[in-house]
Amino acid sequence: MPSFAARAVSAAALTVGLVLAGAAAPDTAHAGTRKVSFLFKYRLEGKTWKQKAGKTVFTITGCNIPGIFHVELVRSRWGRDTRMSGKTMKCERGQRAVLHAPVDGTYYLLFTKLDDDRFYKGTATIAYPG
Repeated sequence: MPSFAARAVSAAALTVGLVLAGAAAPDTAHAGTRKVSFLFKYRLEGKTWKQKAGKTVFTITGCNIPGIFHVELVRSRWGRDTRMSGKTMKCERGQRAVLHAPVDGTYYLLFTKLDDDRFYKGTATIAYPG
């Protein structure tokens, strides 16, 4: 079991967390596209955004080390959040996860992986229906 200090370092890294940049120019398939960066050791909850029902595409554009992690699309709600869909993927450029948002709402991404003492740091894009 990781020590308190290791958990504190992990928590600090999570605070750095997912940084959502401003929306880029939309493409024809999606009304919104965001560039994101991520840094996590075990678990990370990203910042929220509003979107319409439909497919949300998470595409990795760069990653510091190869490895496996799980990304989930979560609907943010008053009370309990609801996990909508997820995918286990490799942390490498070009990997894509197509996630389904069944209703309009506020969403965020949840990243999890094995607590192997390695930090995953990378960049990606999120495309979603506006």
